[in-house]
Amino acid sequence: EVVTGRFAIYKHYRKHDFSQWDDRPEQGAVFLAVLTSKLDKIFDHDMMKAYEALRYASKDQLKELGLTSKEFSIVETDENGMGYSGDLAYGKYTIQQVEGDPETLLNEEMKGFEVKGQTTVRTDAYGVQETVYDDQKLLYYSATDVYRTYELKMVKKDADTGKTVTLNGASFM
Repeated sequence: EVVTGRFAIYKHYRKHDFSQWDDRPEQGAVFLAVLTSKLDKIFDHDMMKAYEALRYASKDQLKELGLTSKEFSIVETDENGMGYSGDLAYGKYTIQQVEGDPETLLNEEMKGFEVKGQTTVRTDAYGVQETVYDDQKLLYYSATDVYRTYELKMVKKDADTGKTVTLNGASFM
């Protein structure tokens, strides 16, 4: 039997001063994790190419590509910003956000992680031994939106005349 592991990811808006987006979870962010050796060999390390090929792939199409369903996972975050992978075979993986809130920028940074084939034997209070695959412990990751700054021009107009009002020294928060 193949040793597998899973991961959970939390996607949230970047926290910064005076923001209405203050560290809120992002629902609907989609991440793709692919066994790095397969990403390199089949998709030339192009995560978007891999996503287009994998998101609707049947078992037969996966077989043609040389992949199994345990060598990649497509994860979508829920209303709490949490997403959970399927079982992944042990090995090194690359993960990247491939879809998200259309009003934000994707976090396109590729990250790596590893599912290892290690085991731990533990004994419960009754002396029963249990073998636990360390990778079946959930791995947790957090992804944050990229912080961007923009220039904004504010124009104050007189309510009666509609003319621009010059107001030196005003500040807005």
